[in-house]
Amino acid sequence: MRKENKKGVEYFTFEIFNQYDFLKHGFSTRKGGFSKDYYSSMNLRLGSDDSLECVKKNFDIFLDVFDLKINNTVSTNQVHGKNIIQVKKFKENSELSDGLITDLEEIGLMTFHGDCIPVFFADIKKKVVALVHSGWRGTFKGISVEMIDLMVNTYDSNLADIIVGIGPGIGECCYAVGLEVFNQFISKDEAYRKFFTKKNDKYMMDLKKIIQFDLLREGIFVKNIEVSKLCTKCNMDLFFSHRGHGLKRGGMAAIIKKVR
Repeated sequence: MRKENKKGVEYFTFEIFNQYDFLKHGFSTRKGGFSKDYYSSMNLRLGSDDSLECVKKNFDIFLDVFDLKINNTVSTNQVHGKNIIQVKKFKENSELSDGLITDLEEIGLMTFHGDCIPVFFADIKKKVVALVHSGWRGTFKGISVEMIDLMVNTYDSNLADIIVGIGPGIGECCYAVGLEVFNQFISKDEAYRKFFTKKNDKYMMDLKKIIQFDLLREGIFVKNIEVSKLCTKCNMDLFFSHRGHGLKRGGMAAIIKKVR
């Protein structure tokens, strides 16, 4: 990934996506906004007790980096599931979803994150763009595989033309889960065992590698997947982390759009 700074806003982009002129995308950091104290400063977390005026200003300046406004950006209403909405026209999204996809130009797709993984998708031939929010529940339910299936079956995408960016999120170094989560994954597929390391009475889970594994097994080329090494909990000066900061924190956003 590459750190960018535009109009005073710090964010990250994928090198694999930066090769294509029809794409604009990014993942926010906590730098460059208006919020104060433990929300400092680019808080994009909806429903927090941060100043609403500050949050609105944060959205305005973050979206402006991608030549977007709130009235042409569709966001998820996240429930840690695998529901994906096909955006066929702009609307204020009220449906429960953790994923968005469109082939329309100049409409932003936006998901929200604390430690959960943002996964970016693009078909470089059909020029379809998509985003998902993938925590352990969404990953277990196969939301990224669901997105690939949707691209192939609805947008006639060729697997060889799909590029994927697995963004910053909590890493195996910091993501301790209980036996019940470990057992769910192992019961689903024994192959997931290699993505867990036992530590005392917990299991350290490599969520990004599980997502990558699922995508490779689905047929996405390894050269077409870029995986961020950034852990949100290890880098709390740069990101907000649910595991690290608790409820006294802001949130980040992932954004992608197809350029006219």
